[in-house]
Amino acid sequence: MHHLSAELLGFPDAELAPFTKRMQRMLYEAQFPVGGCAGRRFMVAYQNAGLGSIVHVGTYFLALALDEGRIFLWSNATGAEYAVDACGEEKSVLCFFRAPSSCTLADTVGADVRTMVTWSGTEVVPHVALAILNSSAAPQTAWQLTYAWRAHAAAFLARFNSRALASMRKMRLAPHALATAHAPTHVGAAWAATLTTFPLAPGVTSISVRSGDKAREMTLVPLKEYFAAAEARVMVANPWAHVRGGLIASIPADANLQGLAAALARGEDAVGNGTLPSSYERAALSTWAWTWLAPQASAGQGTDAWWLQLLLALECDAWVGTLGSNWNRLIDELRAVWLPKARNVFVEVGDDGGGTYFWRARALAAESNSRGEDPGDLGSS
Repeated sequence: MHHLSAELLGFPDAELAPFTKRMQRMLYEAQFPVGGCAGRRFMVAYQNAGLGSIVHVGTYFLALALDEGRIFLWSNATGAEYAVDACGEEKSVLCFFRAPSSCTLADTVGADVRTMVTWSGTEVVPHVALAILNSSAAPQTAWQLTYAWRAHAAAFLARFNSRALASMRKMRLAPHALATAHAPTHVGAAWAATLTTFPLAPGVTSISVRSGDKAREMTLVPLKEYFAAAEARVMVANPWAHVRGGLIASIPADANLQGLAAALARGEDAVGNGTLPSSYERAALSTWAWTWLAPQASAGQGTDAWWLQLLLALECDAWVGTLGSNWNRLIDELRAVWLPKARNVFVEVGDDGGGTYFWRARALAAESNSRGEDPGDLGSS
């Protein structure tokens, strides 16, 4: 099945979970009709927001298309602002992604077309996907079914094309692609050595920070909480499975974040932004080594560099973030569908901020609280 992750990230089809194979086969057969595109009904989706939002709203439109017997297509303007730097005149998400169907916009001329611009929610699971998910012997809540569908749909829609993969591979393999900071000890230097390989050595933790405009949609989490969670809830909780090495990333790149990591590695007491952990936490964090995508490696690469940060996060084996962010949810989804890492730990550091972005963690927390459990570590999708 050439459309699955074997071609994307090198994992053979035999390693994919059975439900992944079934769901992706269903999507592929629905979107790539054997009999051709003549006489088909279509849904053309326009969505121009953040990269993660484009994918996730796309999963909603894809669900509607499946329920209505239509073939889902991106409009030729979706993602236009992100495509200009990489593809020039190719002003759509197809600059980065493979086409979601063997049918094209040319096939929609004179056909039954439903154009989608707005949406009323994203918590829709198409009936054909629900039948697959419900065939599991394990009981699943409505929230879990919804999250599982969105994970599989996002993995299908976000399949990178050859141009994007070549661009990201060139950046990733470039000399000094990753900048590092580490404690001034032989221990810190040893951890730093795990952060210069391709792929990253086993046991590295991804810390993906959301900031800036996200304050409109969720309560922003102080940087110190990300770092403290990496130490206490990843490293200390399971020291045999992890190393004191962290990949830090933010979209857009945050120099303050990188400066804080470097200061912590040097054992400094202050960096002037008021986000330092306690002295105890600082002492522990000073034994870590940190890495991030070097500015010189990604200069002029625009959106391709952002997508590379996503793939870098997937190289890791534990994650600290907030599912109030579409970007963090993409990481959580793809590590469970593209990669065999669904059982690895994802530490949630956020709260719902009164919005709907945090719905999965909010729902799991409610379910866990009803059973007297700790919902903090969301181990799988």
